[in-house]
Amino acid sequence: MTSTEGDDMSNRILRTIKKIIENDRNIDEFGIIPTPYNLKNKSPVLYEDHCIGLESWCVKHVYNYACSNLFNHYQQLKKGKLCFTKVSDFNNMLIGALLINPHVTTFWNMKRELIERELLNLDDEMYFSKIVLSHKAKATDVFAYRRWLLQRIKKKLDHQIPFSLIQNEFSVTHMASEKSPNNYHSWNHRIWTMENMTSYNQLQQIIYSELSYTQEWINSHISEHVGYHYRQYLITLTTKVFISSTIYRSYFDFVVSEFLKPSGVSLTPKEIPLHFLGKSSKYLPSEGRYTNYICIMLYDLFVLVDKLNATFPEHEALYYHRRFLVQHLLNLPLELQNANDISDNENSGTKNSVVSIGSDIRANKWSKLFKVSPNKYEGYTICELVIRCDKKFLAENGGSREGERYRKWLSNVMGLK
Repeated sequence: MTSTEGDDMSNRILRTIKKIIENDRNIDEFGIIPTPYNLKNKSPVLYEDHCIGLESWCVKHVYNYACSNLFNHYQQLKKGKLCFTKVSDFNNMLIGALLINPHVTTFWNMKRELIERELLNLDDEMYFSKIVLSHKAKATDVFAYRRWLLQRIKKKLDHQIPFSLIQNEFSVTHMASEKSPNNYHSWNHRIWTMENMTSYNQLQQIIYSELSYTQEWINSHISEHVGYHYRQYLITLTTKVFISSTIYRSYFDFVVSEFLKPSGVSLTPKEIPLHFLGKSSKYLPSEGRYTNYICIMLYDLFVLVDKLNATFPEHEALYYHRRFLVQHLLNLPLELQNANDISDNENSGTKNSVVSIGSDIRANKWSKLFKVSPNKYEGYTICELVIRCDKKFLAENGGSREGERYRKWLSNVMGLK
């Protein structure tokens, strides 16, 4: 194949791909099909059931053709000498190059340049970047490009973001997460979408729906740490995003039926922190803010983790999630008490004295880390519940490898014997 024939072939392939993308707005996937040679003497672009495939024998030719011509077209664009036909060819080459290798930031910046000159459509680019993610689910430049596009869309809509746009972004991150295990790039993009594309009122309900989503995800991806990390982020977020009328009923109803009704106790949602945290609840920043937080973590500890561990024992990710729950539930009343003591000291003008310096601090570093106050958890209902739950759990799982590691963590870090 001569150089001219290779360029003509590559140009036809790029135009074919662009035409398919324009005509089908429901493409599910793009992929490279291993085909060493062009045996059938036909187009290497395969299209079936909303999926595009490119035979591997032509990838080298298409990518070299695109890369060798892109910078010349870009220079003409910067000088304002690129005609409409050439703009279309320029975009075709960018599409081909990015589908094959989306890790080239320079090519995405060329896309940005075309958008800023209003030569490309924002919706079309959102659709194209989704197709790229179907091929390379961990491509960080694609997620960065989508965030840039979303910010422009947000500005264009005067910050009135339709919920359908948020749902679409969640759908894209779900696709990327399914295609690549432990895909922190997609989950971080999901977090970015929540924090930057939703209103305060929307966020309340989104957190609740995302908690349900993460539970389903964890049930089918038991060993993936990233699903637990995202759930932990959501749990922590409930203390920062709070409207008094928004109580997550399923978690609250579980706490009522499991811990309150058997004792004949009847409480409103706002009274939950007082019941479980005792005297330290008076130091909470606002009434009821920790109700969802406490209820979700108790549900996870007594239901989610226990059921999954019974079905899928010896999974490290599950034990780490249990550590998160136990540590935060046990430390919550202590942290509130300590925060109040520090505030009182600052208000009274006193400071904690330094009792050791230099080598003494270095020598006692680890002993202080594991130093335990034996009675520090007494008097708190929530601590008594957690300790009772862990005793039962270790009685059933203490002999396993992960169970023994967990027992040592409870003893050395949390001070529970």
